[in-house]
Amino acid sequence: MPQCGIYFKKLYTPAESKDFDEPWRLVVEESVDMAFNEFILDTDVTVQSTLVTECIRTLPKGKACRTNGITHAHLLYGCSVIATPLAGVYTQIIGADIFQTR
Repeated sequence: MPQCGIYFKKLYTPAESKDFDEPWRLVVEESVDMAFNEFILDTDVTVQSTLVTECIRTLPKGKACRTNGITHAHLLYGCSVIATPLAGVYTQIIGADIFQTR
């Protein structure tokens, strides 16, 4: 089997480790549960178009698009046109609390 085939077989094959630290897993799970239980969503938030612009400008160029057909280049070159509407959409999403915290 070619080397890349071995790599992907190992990547997608579930593994059991005899060295797995079960007590540490429990500590991590408890910490994550506590963080989620104490998380309070602030729905009174306004996303600023300047923040959207800053985020878009960090996107790397030359990336392929996903199934929606939008590339990073589309966002980068259309940033001045789409930043304000996107900020409004994000503000509405946060205000509607449609993202579940758990």
